[in-house]
Amino acid sequence: MKQETGAEGGGLYPLVDYPDPRGPRDDGMERDPIQVQRNWSIDEIHEVVKDLPDPKDSAVRWCAAITELVSMYQPSAAELEVVFRKFFKLRWGTLKEGWNASVTRRDPAFGEQLTTVMDRVCTMYPSRTDWLQIHATRQETDEKCDDYRSRMEENFQKFSGLALDNPAHGDLLKTSLVNGLLPHIKEKSLVQQRIDKEGRAVGLEQTEEEAEEEVAVGAINNKRTDGGVILVRGMAIFLESAQTDQKEVTGH
Repeated sequence: MKQETGAEGGGLYPLVDYPDPRGPRDDGMERDPIQVQRNWSIDEIHEVVKDLPDPKDSAVRWCAAITELVSMYQPSAAELEVVFRKFFKLRWGTLKEGWNASVTRRDPAFGEQLTTVMDRVCTMYPSRTDWLQIHATRQETDEKCDDYRSRMEENFQKFSGLALDNPAHGDLLKTSLVNGLLPHIKEKSLVQQRIDKEGRAVGLEQTEEEAEEEVAVGAINNKRTDGGVILVRGMAIFLESAQTDQKEVTGH
């Protein structure tokens, strides 16, 4: 397939996956999607750049967004350079050393140079450590547990200074999540996490709202991060071990 050069920045723009119009194969299996070349307009490039998170707030989130962009749209090295140049402007000059826009996606150098840029972004925008911000993140009276958990995870990632692969990341996140729960939910979770011989939580009569809270607390209890956190089945056991780890890492 001929690849056309975009008008903005001389880059090649992402391939888009579309279902094969021929439908399933004779054996019933789905056909591989067809990749269609379509140049992004200038406005679309601006939209992509605008949607990227600010690495000043979290370089980790910025890297995750770029990784998702690469996975979804399969851009070439030249396409990524257009995005990076528009996003970083003059700062791209500091980050681009060794960047080769002609590298193909199948070339191992593609992933290597992308990783290099991400590492440089993380160095340029180091994580800010502010545990007071994390400790101050508390569940609001009318806030759903899932909404609180999302907010805590965002603040923890922004202010803990811990990478996802840090062994302490998962346990400290769990501790922060539990400590910030509304008192009645936190207290109830200690009771409901008793496990019977069949491996199920001992039941109490529950309202629909209480059942929702239990599910959310269970999700917090069983939180698994990319660091491979070992799951703990008792909230009391978890609190004891996680709080010990927190003292060792934070010193208080």
